[in-house]
Formats: sequence, structure tokens, C-alpha cells
Amino acid sequence: MIKSKPRAVCILACIVLAAFIAGPGCISQPQDQEKQVTQIPESPTPSPVTTPAPASMKGVLWELASYDSGRIAQESVTLGTTVTARFEQGGILQGSSGCNQYSASFETNGSHLLISTPQHTRRICHSPPGVEHQEKAYLIDLEKVRTYTLDGNMLRLFDEAGKTVLLFRKTDSPQGLSGISWKTWHMSSYQNDSGNVVGIPGSMVMTTRFLNGTVSGFSGCNCFLGQYREDGGAMAIEGLIVTDTNCRNETVMGVERSFISNLGTTTAYIVTSDRLLLVDDRGESLLVYEATPASS
Repeated sequence: MIKSKPRAVCILACIVLAAFIAGPGCISQPQDQEKQVTQIPESPTPSPVTTPAPASMKGVLWELASYDSGRIAQESVTLGTTVTARFEQGGILQGSSGCNQYSASFETNGSHLLISTPQHTRRICHSPPGVEHQEKAYLIDLEKVRTYTLDGNMLRLFDEAGKTVLLFRKTDSPQGLSGISWKTWHMSSYQNDSGNVVGIPGSMVMTTRFLNGTVSGFSGCNCFLGQYREDGGAMAIEGLIVTDTNCRNETVMGVERSFISNLGTTTAYIVTSDRLLLVDDRGESLLVYEATPASS
């Protein structure tokens, strides 16, 4: 049995790891003038009329303006809440449903759009009033979507009958890795062995940092280091090396094992201004981060 080492040993071990992998440690005609007779110019051959491809809704952070609440045709978003959607190139939809973070897979064919049943975290929110009803209606509306249109900065999603169920407006957001590099991301929840997304124990601190192809951080008990590759929202994390501290706490060690495993099965990332999700090839959330530590 390896004895527990003080945190200083963990830091020293991370420095040793960094010597093997570059990157941070634990912690994108002229007219014929001579002729007097007026000549009728030949009609130019008309160019074929082409319909431009619709502007892409992908890679943009969309903020919900109104939704089908089931009570009236369209209802504005509850004051004090923000609901977002981001369609990534890899067929992953993610965002905030006003209280929880969610993700789903989607398919497009022309103006047709199909969205799978969203997976989401399990936070309970009672404020502001109406936020839970709004969240439930929004997640149901996503599954109703069959077509979409883009009109400037507005995105409309329609159901099978052609009724608008969701209306979004475009917002600014960090693009690509510029939105996640140089930040220390603090994990708030993870997918456990049962496939449920749960919060980490309040006493645990788990961080991840992405920089110049190197991923590193603190996994609750040990330091880790590895490499990542990304392309338009897709991501692969490889070559993870973890220190061997035994924290003698099975709960902590169990969370850490799930964390490291989830890093290795990540296929895409989803980022907003203050949240980062790592998801698998089914669009299910594996790891949920915040840019600042969650309040205890």
C-alpha cells in the first residue's frame, strides 16, 4: 500500500511530469463613335440563378427570446434567466436551460432539423419564479423541432405543424479554443459509473487547464498531465499520466477514477462564457466545469 503523501509531494510530482511533456503543470466596347445609327446592344446572357446556401447556425451562441410554454403560443423568457443553445460542427447541441446545463445530438438536412432527447444536470432551482416550468417546457420543445429558418440574427425552430416553438437571437461568445485556453476550469459535476451526472463532494477541488496541446490539472487527489487535439468542437484527450498518491478516501478516489476515465472518452467540447462541458460521441455530458469555483 502506497502511503499518503503531503500536497508538496504532489506538486513536486507534477513538476517531474512536466519535464516529460511540455506545457503547464498541475494546476484561430467603347461605343462605335463613327456610326450615327443607334445600335441596340445585345442583351447579356443571363447568369444562372443560384440560391445561396443558408447561413450556418453552427458555432454560434444563441440566446432564447421566446418559447412554446404550452399555455400561450409564445412566451418570453422569464426575467432574470438566460437560456442558450450552441450547435457544434460535430452534431452536438449544448447550452443552459435556465437552471441546468444540457446537451443533445442533432441532425440537419437542408432546413430540416432533428434533436435527440437532451441530457442535463440535476440542479434544483426555485428562483426566479417560473424557472423550473420554463426549463421543462424548453427541453420538451427541443424534441418537437423539425425545421428551422435563419433571418439575420434570429433563429426560428418549428414543429411538425410549422408552428414556431423556439425563437433565438444571436449573441457573441468565445470561438474555438480561444474560449477555453489560459483558463483554469473547476469541475462542478461529472458522469458517474451509473451514467448519471452528479455534483462532486463539496470538499473536493478538481481542475483542468488546456494550453498549446497540453491538458493538465488536479484530479482531487493526484495531478495529471496529457495531450489534447481539437478540430471545430471535436476533441480527443490522450496520453494521460497521473501521479500515484493514495488519499485513503474511497469516495475521493472513486470520483477521481471516473474523472480520469471521462477525460479519456471525451469526443467534443462545448463552451459558453463561464461553462465548459466535455461530452462523448452520444452527446452525453461527461464533465461539467465552471470558470470560477462553485460557491459552497
